[in-house]
Amino acid sequence: MLGRKPKGDAKTTAPAAARKNSSAANKKRKWQEELSDDSGAEGEGISKEELEAWKESVAEEEKQEQREREEQDKRAKEEERKRKEAEEEEERRRVEEEEREKREAEEARKAAEAAEVD
Repeated sequence: MLGRKPKGDAKTTAPAAARKNSSAANKKRKWQEELSDDSGAEGEGISKEELEAWKESVAEEEKQEQREREEQDKRAKEEERKRKEAEEEEERRRVEEEEREKREAEEARKAAEAAEVD
């Protein structure tokens, strides 16, 4: 049979493969050894005080970011309000100018009719 091992060989190779995998699992890679050396050098790890200080600093950072977002929103709203006020003022001026031009045109028409009648 081409490409196949005899049945008797398959039984003997399986335990060897299992032994190889188990020894590979027990070996540590160089980076794993370095990590375990580094973590062991610290001793006890992170203390409760350090953890609390870190939590407080994170909370303070979040509060600061929130204040910055609120300030930015406030500035954006103020700019939007000013822009709308400017647009409304421009619209009011435009309407007043149109009304003034209409009055002048009406007065000119009346003056022309009066001059024509005389």
